[in-house]
Amino acid sequence: MFKINNPDTYRIIKTKIARVLEIFKKDHYDIPYIVLYKRIEYEPELTSKDVWRIFELDKEWVKLFKMRKETKKSFEKVAKYIEDPNIRHNYEFRFVHIASSIRELKDTEIFIQFLRAFYHNDNEEFDDIILEDSNSPRPPKPPNRFTFIDTFKKSKLIDLARIGTITSYQMAMNIEFTGEYKMDKMIFPDEPNEKIEEVSFRYIDSVYAEQIKVLTSTCKFLALELAAHPQIRNFVRSLYFNSATISTSPTTAGIVELDAFHPSYRTKRIYKRPIETFQNDLFIDVVENEKKRLIEVSFNLDDDKLNFISEKLKMAYIRPKVQSNQSNQSNSSVEKENEILKGWNQFREEVIQKLLFEVLLPELRADLRSFLLENAENYVLSECARNYSNLLMTGPYRRKVNNLYEDATPVVMSFVYDNVQRIVRYY
Repeated sequence: MFKINNPDTYRIIKTKIARVLEIFKKDHYDIPYIVLYKRIEYEPELTSKDVWRIFELDKEWVKLFKMRKETKKSFEKVAKYIEDPNIRHNYEFRFVHIASSIRELKDTEIFIQFLRAFYHNDNEEFDDIILEDSNSPRPPKPPNRFTFIDTFKKSKLIDLARIGTITSYQMAMNIEFTGEYKMDKMIFPDEPNEKIEEVSFRYIDSVYAEQIKVLTSTCKFLALELAAHPQIRNFVRSLYFNSATISTSPTTAGIVELDAFHPSYRTKRIYKRPIETFQNDLFIDVVENEKKRLIEVSFNLDDDKLNFISEKLKMAYIRPKVQSNQSNQSNSSVEKENEILKGWNQFREEVIQKLLFEVLLPELRADLRSFLLENAENYVLSECARNYSNLLMTGPYRRKVNNLYEDATPVVMSFVYDNVQRIVRYY
């Protein structure tokens, strides 16, 4: 709304905002009435535009508060099965109590879905975990996203997944440490003494009859586990939203129909336009023409930026190579450790590839699409509201004669164009 440097001014404005909310919520006056007839309560520190903004933020807060309450109930049912109390309390504080947006709570719901699927076999009460408010915003639920976890656990592959890897909680901590340049505090697992091929061979059974199926399913589980963690998801989302661009190209029908005189001509060929430049109703126009199959829309991410995101994730998940220490280890032992480490790191890199390209990026594209569409719709609503407000505040028309208004002239309240006589009539 505005930037405040003076503490005294800050306190005054805070009081005025509280007063506006009190008039609206306790005295039950609507916002147009407050704007027009309660100016003495908020001016000069606040303007009518600020009052409307306070109203919009209050609606968002009520929505957020209600969703947080329901999410907390769902989280408490699954969180009690997390063995480490410190991790459990950390999750609840970070993902529920201090969640400051609907998007963050949607990420928490996805995390709850994963925990529910993971503990489902042992706890049938999870069948009753639903949000009580059916109208609450919900994250998109890909069909059968976590259904294979039951089979995965029955085959004891969860034991393989815990060998030579770190948990989603530990990876989230590593991401924080890399951002704060605390590399010495990063968490890595103890390296196995056997090659990954030797370890995975022991988990072949009737369900996973081939070694490649064992490794592929373990990669899939680890990728889903990491993707469900709100901190990891938010970390990748912030990098993706800051780097992604949008391009459009006309279809065969669009080449013909979207000519220079078409009102949607601006959507015909958009080339790698940054996300932050979509500040008006352009994306609504893009979506509408995509539905009409006049254009094709693509969300792009340059290779260097994609590699940057991938390297950031690998840095937080993969242990670096062992350095030779001549006083304690011979070169041959270091080479053997690095050979074992190479196989495990290839497995971990495959986990990161699945996490990024098969799980997160498709979901983030859908997330970005809904985000841009919502912003465009809000822009249209705000512009319509502003124009309508200007019309309501416009005084009646009176004709001038010799630069003076004639009081005897009837007041004109509206104009109507007569299509028959081709003249403008006023009333």
